[in-house]
Amino acid sequence: MANLKNTLCCTAGLILGFSALGGAVHAQDAETEQVFVQPTVLVTATRRAENLQDVPISISVVSGDDLEERGISDFSDVNQLTAGLYLEQDQGSSSSSIRIRGVGSSGFSSVDPSVGVIVDGVFQPRIGSVFTDLMDIERIEVLRGPQGTLFGKNTTAGVVRIITKAPDTELYEGNAQFVAGNLGALEARGSVNIPLVEGKLAARISGFTAERDGYIDNRLTGEDLRNQDRQGARLKLRWLPVEALDLTYSGEFTETNYRADQALVRY
Repeated sequence: MANLKNTLCCTAGLILGFSALGGAVHAQDAETEQVFVQPTVLVTATRRAENLQDVPISISVVSGDDLEERGISDFSDVNQLTAGLYLEQDQGSSSSSIRIRGVGSSGFSSVDPSVGVIVDGVFQPRIGSVFTDLMDIERIEVLRGPQGTLFGKNTTAGVVRIITKAPDTELYEGNAQFVAGNLGALEARGSVNIPLVEGKLAARISGFTAERDGYIDNRLTGEDLRNQDRQGARLKLRWLPVEALDLTYSGEFTETNYRADQALVRY
C-alpha cells in the first residue's frame, strides 16, 4: 500500500513538473514572438497614390535613400538595383540604350523608343537626355510591360518614371556631397529647400558639377579622350493657394561636354 502511494505521488509530481515546464516554454514562446509589419511604399504608377502591394502590375521602386546609400549618382547605374532593366551609354547621347526585359531601342535607331522615360510627369523624347546625374531624387519607378493606356505611345516595353523631391513649405533643409578620385575626378552636388511663405510657398534648388580627365590618349592631337565635363541645375517652386490646389513649377538645365574617340572600321 505504501509503495502504491509513493508511485502515485511520483507520477503526480512528474505530471505537474511537465505541466510547469510546458507552461514555461509557452510563456517563453509568447515573450519571443515577433510580428513583422510590411512597410508601406506609396507609388503613382497608375497616376494616383497607391500602396506598392496594391498595384496590379510588375513594378520596381528605388528610393532616393537607396541611391545615396549605394553611392549611385548616375542614371546609367540604376540597373544595378532593378531586375530586368538594361541601361547603357557608350560615349554620348547618340549611343545610349534603354531596354526592359530585353525589349527596347538605342540612340542610333530610327524608330521611336520602346521604353518611355518620364521625369516629373514630362515625357522625354530623346533617350540620351536622361543619361546624366540624378539630382535630388525622391524615387524611381520601373514599370514593366506595355503602359500605353496611361502613358501613351512609345511605352510598349515599359516606363521609367523619375520623381524628384518636391519643395516643402514648412521645412528648411539642405545637403551637399563632394567626391574626388583618380584622373583628376572632382564632383560636387547639393540641394536646398527654402519655405518662402510658411504653408503656402516654397522653393527647392539643386545642382551638380562633375569633371574628370580622359583615359585614352590621342597620339595625333595629344589630347585625352572620353573625359567628363557636365553641369546641371534645377529650380522647383511650389504654391498651395488653397487646400485643394497644389501648383508646381519646375525648370531644369543640363550641359555635357566630352571628347569622343573615333574608330575606322574596314570590311
